[in-house]
Parts: sequence; structure tokens; C-alpha cells
Amino acid sequence: MKHSLLSRCTVLSLCICATLGAACDEKKEGSASSSASGSAPPKSSGPASTGAASTGATGKPAPAPAPAPTPAPEKTAPASSLPVKGPWEAVKITFTKEENGTPYFTMENLGQKTITVCFIDFYGYDEKGSQLVHKTLSWNGSLEGGKKDDRVDTEKADGVKTWEATYHGIKFEGDDKVTTDDKRAPAKRPKGG
Repeated sequence: MKHSLLSRCTVLSLCICATLGAACDEKKEGSASSSASGSAPPKSSGPASTGAASTGATGKPAPAPAPAPTPAPEKTAPASSLPVKGPWEAVKITFTKEENGTPYFTMENLGQKTITVCFIDFYGYDEKGSQLVHKTLSWNGSLEGGKKDDRVDTEKADGVKTWEATYHGIKFEGDDKVTTDDKRAPAKRPKGG
């Protein structure tokens, strides 16, 4: 009788050791591969065979860990894939919204070179398309190729229903001076012009 009980305990102990040993080897392999590749640990294919490790105090399976968030795809092209643009093809300025009466624009660099200065001209029109204002802004910063600045703004203006913008000066990183063309920003400009 003692011999039979002892052999059952030995067999049970060996089974437990084998199960724990296999689980430790899996954990070592999983952590070694995830740290070597820099990725998240492998997903579990289901609860552990013993059941004890996968259940909480209530006896229900423990919830699976939340998946890592996927980064949003970049919306702009890398500068190296963009063409080199001349000074008057490099920038696109678009009216985007009004917040508390303040008009906001997006300035997009369409070329490879980083823009450091841009002389922007804003034109405001009434509902009939008549120009009410012409405002200017000297934008200074660093706008890499393919990137956007969506917080370019100008002052409020009464009666303006439509905004348009252009620019008459630009400087790229490494340039000695600003390239200007005052004909691009006349005091009076027809809507859509």
C-alpha cells in the first residue's frame, strides 16, 4: 500500500515538474525572441493546461491582455521622395476654419527643401466676392518637406465670408536671403486670383 501511494506521488510530481519545465522553457523562448526583435510577447493560444494559472479568484479565465495600439500611418510623404520645387511651387496655403472669428490656414511644404521663412498674404472677401481686407504675415519656423503647419492664422475682419491666401516671399534652409516677388501680392486682388 505504501509503495503504491509513493509511486502515485512520484508520477504526479514528475508530471507537475514536466509541465512547469515546459512552461518555463516557453516563457524563456518568448521573452528572448520578443526582446531580440523588439516586438510584443507572442499571443497566448489559450489557457494553460493546468487551469490554475489562467483563472482568477472567481474561477473564470483571466482576460486577455489588450493589444498594443497601432501607430497611425504618416499622412505626409517623406521629403526625400518629393521633387525639388522652385520658390513659387513649394507652398500650398489653404483656408481651413474659423475659431471665434479668427481664420486659420494650413501651410503645406510640397517640396524637398525645409522652409524657414514665408511672407504670407491673406485676402478676405464679402459674400459678393468684393475684397474687404489684405493682411500679411511673416511666418518664421522650420517646415520640412512634405510637412504641414495647420495653425497659421491672421486677425479677424468684420464682414469677411471667404478667405484666400498666397505668398510673395520664401526662404529655404541654407539660403542666404529671402526670394521675393511683390507682384504675387498686390494690394487689390480679385477673388480666385
